[in-house]
Amino acid sequence: MKYLVIVMAVVFVLYVLWIALRFGIKKSISESYYVLEYTGHGYLFTLFMIFIMICMMSATMLTEHEYSWTFFLAGSGAAFVGLAATFYAKVTRTAHFFGAVLLILMSLLGIGLVYGNWTPMFLTGVTALVFYILKNKDFKVIYWFEIAAFVFIIVGLWIQ
Repeated sequence: MKYLVIVMAVVFVLYVLWIALRFGIKKSISESYYVLEYTGHGYLFTLFMIFIMICMMSATMLTEHEYSWTFFLAGSGAAFVGLAATFYAKVTRTAHFFGAVLLILMSLLGIGLVYGNWTPMFLTGVTALVFYILKNKDFKVIYWFEIAAFVFIIVGLWIQ
């Protein structure tokens, strides 16, 4: 499981850094689909999210616990995000946002239920509240919330 967490963290960091260095920090990680699509490489965002899906669903298989299904649902959320990448389009918007919420919430719930570690969920909630209170037009709230949530999820999976 530790190797899976390391690989997922490395791929996430490399993808986010590559996008940030090449195109700048976007409003959200999902926004990278549009800048990649403009260059003819939108499929890279989908592949990235499918990779996250595989990692989260693999956590289901590596964890023999009655609540390991939460990681399966988290992976399903990642699939929704990647396959409904065009979130500005009405037809895919709901699936995309539902997938994002499912990915984050089920990952955090799984860490709490399977490993008894509720700190990542608490920290993600506090982060959301602080970002909401302090938001301004120059601060990319969704982007930084996604980064923080991912860090909390990775650390939660690592210290299990």
